[in-house]
Amino acid sequence: MSLDAKPALALQDVSKSFAGFRAVEDVSFSVAQGAIVALIGPNGAGKTTTFNLINGQLRPDRGRVMVGGDDMTGRGPKALWHHGVARTFQITATFSSMTVAENIAVALLPVAASPWSARRMPTRDDKRVHSLARDVGLTNLMDRVAGTLAYGDLKRVELAIALASEPRLLLMDEPTAGMAAAEREALMALAVGAARERKAAILFTEHDMGVVFRHAERVIVMSAGRVIAEGAPDHIREHPAVREVYLGRTKAPRNASHQTGTEPRQP
Repeated sequence: MSLDAKPALALQDVSKSFAGFRAVEDVSFSVAQGAIVALIGPNGAGKTTTFNLINGQLRPDRGRVMVGGDDMTGRGPKALWHHGVARTFQITATFSSMTVAENIAVALLPVAASPWSARRMPTRDDKRVHSLARDVGLTNLMDRVAGTLAYGDLKRVELAIALASEPRLLLMDEPTAGMAAAEREALMALAVGAARERKAAILFTEHDMGVVFRHAERVIVMSAGRVIAEGAPDHIREHPAVREVYLGRTKAPRNASHQTGTEPRQP
């Protein structure tokens, strides 16, 4: 995929309501190509709705979603995928009855109008399958059935599946939820390393502030459906409004690993 100097993502005054409830209101921000950006906020802040608007699961009531400089507002997930947007979910989405290699191979299949053909299916020996497995540390698990894997390994399979399309923008929704501390750090390090190697951007939501402050180059903070602050991690750590609504009124320690519950899914 040819990458250019235009932002990987730009939201322009995006809003979304459900039965009169304003889940997202006049949200504007951009993610530069190759940037690692965290989107944080308390439960119900509107993060998941924002992700669903970016990825095409929802259409905004107003505003625009720009990807690589092109208006993708209201386009579906398939169109966004073709345009270089990949996503991982809080709950892992893999083929549980397939091996790790087969999961990655399926992700490498081109999306076409004609039915899938076994002749076009990459094999476990395909160099692309091996390259993706290596990038996420799964080389020694290629023949394991996904349904038998530990949760942390499943998260890495999902990451490999997302990277298979060579995205310009990787959306990661609560990537470390339910993982032990060491696993959280390892997964984010793999994701950031793979993205930088591909010059792709990452936008991720996360409740673990240790993960946010160690890996994000820029942090966007939402509360009650609006962006209330954005900037470098040090700026966000000291921002009075952020400390009040999300981090707490006391100064957050530099290597904090504060966690809260996950944000409920918007309808």
